Amino acid sequence: MQFPSWLSRCLWVIPILVVTTYGWVLYPLLRDGYFAGPYLIAVFYSQFMGSIELFLLLLNWYTFIPMAAISLFCLTIPKRYRRSWQRRLRYWPILPLTAFMLAPSLITLQPGSALEIQPWHQTYYTAFSTLRTDDNYGDELLIQCRLSGLLCRSVYNYHTSNPFYRENTSSTNSDFFAIHLAYGHEIDQLQVKLYGEEIVYARSRDQEICNMGSTPRQDCERNLIP
Repeated sequence: MQFPSWLSRCLWVIPILVVTTYGWVLYPLLRDGYFAGPYLIAVFYSQFMGSIELFLLLLNWYTFIPMAAISLFCLTIPKRYRRSWQRRLRYWPILPLTAFMLAPSLITLQPGSALEIQPWHQTYYTAFSTLRTDDNYGDELLIQCRLSGLLCRSVYNYHTSNPFYRENTSSTNSDFFAIHLAYGHEIDQLQVKLYGEEIVYARSRDQEICNMGSTPRQDCERNLIP
């Protein structure tokens, strides 16, 4: 099957629109809890596209001054020679435009631990979200996933220092994250404890019981099952 020439020329725009829309709209909404989407795709976008973005930023940094100097040089040469230089320079704006397109991936999403609650058919993940260029502090996220990870969204976040920089003796991420997940089979309740002590988030199968990010402390304590 042969596509029309105009359609063939426009096909390359589709992946650009998909990546740009996901990065600037869906990825931030999923990370902030306003949109449900695949968790693994968000992690892939953060890790893979984020690495490309860092490379593009370095490339832009080291090519900006030479390109600017060449552009000024083109203004001083005769017009009959200027066109050939302009043809060489016309693709350079693709670098900053691509860097702008992937800019949301600078906010990284680093996976932590996972807890599968089989009676609920849900999986909960911890992740650390931070600015890639200044990752000393950020947000530890609790991400709720349904339908085998296809519908995931952030349900709780805690601003703290980078857990991957803390001293730890264990090879598991769950031991040095500030938020710890625990499921009580007897009470059929998920509880998230801060440093293994204070409960900051809890929910049953059907409803959210406590969320210190949006619920007053006294209401949380009253609703919790001892």
